[in-house]
Amino acid sequence: MFERAEDGPLLRGTGAFTDDLLLPGQAWMALVRSPHAHARIERIDASAARALPGVLAVYTQADLAEAGVGPLAAVPPLKSRDGSDRREPARHALARERVRHVGEPVVCVVADSQAAARDAAAAIEVDYAPLAALADGVAALAKGAPLIEADVPGNCYFDWEGGDAARTGALFDAAAHVVELKVHNQRLIGNPIEGRVVNARWDPENARTTLWANTQGVHMIRALLARSFGLPADRFRVVTGDVGGAFGPKFYFYPEQVLACFAARALGRPVKWSAERGETMVSDSQGRDLTSTVSLALDAEGRMLAIKVDSVANLGAYLSTFAPVIPAPVANAVLPSMYRFEAAHARVRGARSNTVPVDAYRGSGKPEINLLVERVIDLAAASLGIDRVELRRRNLVPAAAMPWRNAMGATYDSGDFAHALDCALVAADWQGAAARRAAAAARGRMLGVGLACYVESTGGVRSERAEVRFEADGAVTLVVGTQSSGQGHATAYRAFAAQRLGLDAARIRVVQGDSDAAPSGGGTGGSRSLSMQGPALDAALAQALDLGRRNAVSQFDNPAPNYPNGCHIAEVEIDPDTGHASLTRYTAVDDFGNVLQPVIVEGQVHGAVMQGIGQALLEHAAYDADGQLLTGSLMDYALPRAAHAPSFTAVLVGTPCKGNPLGVKGAGEAGTVAAPAAILNAVADALAGAGVKHLDSPATPYRIWRALKEAR
Repeated sequence: MFERAEDGPLLRGTGAFTDDLLLPGQAWMALVRSPHAHARIERIDASAARALPGVLAVYTQADLAEAGVGPLAAVPPLKSRDGSDRREPARHALARERVRHVGEPVVCVVADSQAAARDAAAAIEVDYAPLAALADGVAALAKGAPLIEADVPGNCYFDWEGGDAARTGALFDAAAHVVELKVHNQRLIGNPIEGRVVNARWDPENARTTLWANTQGVHMIRALLARSFGLPADRFRVVTGDVGGAFGPKFYFYPEQVLACFAARALGRPVKWSAERGETMVSDSQGRDLTSTVSLALDAEGRMLAIKVDSVANLGAYLSTFAPVIPAPVANAVLPSMYRFEAAHARVRGARSNTVPVDAYRGSGKPEINLLVERVIDLAAASLGIDRVELRRRNLVPAAAMPWRNAMGATYDSGDFAHALDCALVAADWQGAAARRAAAAARGRMLGVGLACYVESTGGVRSERAEVRFEADGAVTLVVGTQSSGQGHATAYRAFAAQRLGLDAARIRVVQGDSDAAPSGGGTGGSRSLSMQGPALDAALAQALDLGRRNAVSQFDNPAPNYPNGCHIAEVEIDPDTGHASLTRYTAVDDFGNVLQPVIVEGQVHGAVMQGIGQALLEHAAYDADGQLLTGSLMDYALPRAAHAPSFTAVLVGTPCKGNPLGVKGAGEAGTVAAPAAILNAVADALAGAGVKHLDSPATPYRIWRALKEAR
């Protein structure tokens, strides 16, 4: 019977989450957050708060500046198409002079209890002078739009392009058919079940700060803390225990991490902050929010010649940690998907707005791109009168052509795309859909079937370290640089090592999430864990076996991503009177290369598909024109529940990856890449008979009902 090593402690309530940690002399932090999307800070009066019992300190940005604490930095560089560097406005842990989005921290309060800290925060008076706010990325870039600040001219962080513009343009000029579609991928909020938590302690003897935080990468947070404080990285230790879901937003560098470290050092007491759900909605980096025009050029026989995309990415008031590259080079590397385009071109402008910063969310830009590609292919099939399966099939890259360099310059090392498509059609009973459509119509329902092929690039940080230690008591310790947030790393790594060493997995323990335990580590993001950590671990185990070393260490470097791929098929029934869409069947066929733990992989597929269902049918982080978040609680922001998905079929069809010794490909995000496109294609198929050609996500009952009414 399959058992996950992590499940016992979690089910018994003995897990060690960051919020479980209470240190001697524990103090608590609370934040005063801006109620305005854009305003000048005219006055801060904290006298009443300071007089309350239990209050230890009240800090503003002036206190941080006096102590020499610098701004939070984004990580990756990015060049605009004119050769200039991306712009990056200074983002401070507490607002300086202005607030630039609802929820931005303005004042930090520390007290000897959580209740006292929150009471004191409520007693602080802040006078604001409201300024014009921009919530929409396209509007922010429009001519004549109010300028948020001069450090980002035209409210444009960057204007990036990739691919071959000249060749793409020539193919469009020569094309027999051109199909164009405008798509908005709405903004999402990750909403892990466990909110963000930090707890910091200052060690005066060693002049060192320890930060406990539920992160996805302790080493990166340590490096960014050091940069903000202007100190060597070894002056910080970052520790992450159990994590209750992450999905990307727990990877990033946040003001609360800086503030807890600063306050702990200033007070000589440990300082803790635990987010309430309302804070999660306005302080966690959000996802998606891409407005695009996608164009497809085809010849007279339906051969897809070229594809081009022009996008505006609404990145919010500041650049979050990885934000600059996600909608641009990261997402568009797989713009050609599994099709034999001769050329492709993408232009992406990063827009500054008065909204919460946006960063990578499960799928890292690929769900947005795949939705564009698969929706425009369906429209092209309808326009040319070609069956949508046949149009895809005649344009697939054949398995014999691998390795294949796609039209954006990425090289797929492996894949049998036609086999994945065929498997999906059989598993979903594609041929039986006509009978099911007729049966639904007899019940007064509109049935639609949609499919979406996909190729995703995974791998994240391109280097990873592993250490194997043979302890005196006969146990084996694996020190890894990746971190689990529910994926089952301990189970997978223990099983892998047990097989290699010929030991009982119970004698093997995994150490992760401690920057002192290992000198480096890439954390967990971009579905990188097994494809990067696995080979590093494999090499360290081989050293132990071949050379008889009791402490074997290995580093694995791989400059190339890996490319999971597949085909998902969704089936929906729509009630035309209410617009309600029910997902009745779902089939996922995925190529993750060699699969070491099928049950864990299938669980990842299930979870990712559920998040894709949320994007397709339910979720929307909606702002009004003044930058106020209208969906700031779970009463307004709709998350998917069990009732929103049927029991679905998951099929694994592995073509081993040639880019790493284990032959594995990333599995954690594929469902979010494929599901929105498959479901929206199914909704469009159901509505096609009524004259509705396209519907942006989320396809809520009201949106469907309105589209049907307008079509009539």
